[in-house]
Amino acid sequence: MIRNDTKIRICFIVVVGIFAIWYYTRTIDHSFVFDFIPDIFVSIISIVVFAFVFIKDRKYYRIDKDVFSFLPTCIGVLLSTCFFIILYIQYQKDISPNNFRCRSKMIDFNGVWLDFKTDNTYKLTNWTILGADYYRGKYTIKDSIITLDKSFIDAIIVSNKLVIRKEMTINPNDTLSSVYQIDETGKQINGAEDFYLDKE
Repeated sequence: MIRNDTKIRICFIVVVGIFAIWYYTRTIDHSFVFDFIPDIFVSIISIVVFAFVFIKDRKYYRIDKDVFSFLPTCIGVLLSTCFFIILYIQYQKDISPNNFRCRSKMIDFNGVWLDFKTDNTYKLTNWTILGADYYRGKYTIKDSIITLDKSFIDAIIVSNKLVIRKEMTINPNDTLSSVYQIDETGKQINGAEDFYLDKE
């Protein structure tokens, strides 16, 4: 039979564990310059709670010799495993190398990077000096036309079709590639974000 205080510890570690997973998954696609402060706080709380639960579990196991005394600890290990699996899956999303990168033409204290990866996924980074937001998806490319799986991303991407165009520079022997957002008829969308294309 499971002790009442064991049930309390189970509830305690489940609440803290789910909160920690929710907190970190919520911030996976967002970063802020002062994120390390709440990150450290949540990490310390999680470690302290797990250590407290483990110590209590071991104490009651010595008294009762009941393996169910370690049930809260086992649940904590399970939640920790889920957390690291989520981080691993997220890491795998960005592991593919870039095929090419686009960067916004207008940059002051913010800007946009659009990384097109070799596995036909993309990662859009909308950054400022204080942090960044990340958006991911899939794309296809045919000739000079790039087709995204989304038509609207954070008011930056307003069309799912982009076109690569080569432009002359001051030096007539050099060319510069730009990326523009176009509508269904192939016309450039006025006021939409334009990009320079950088080959990796």
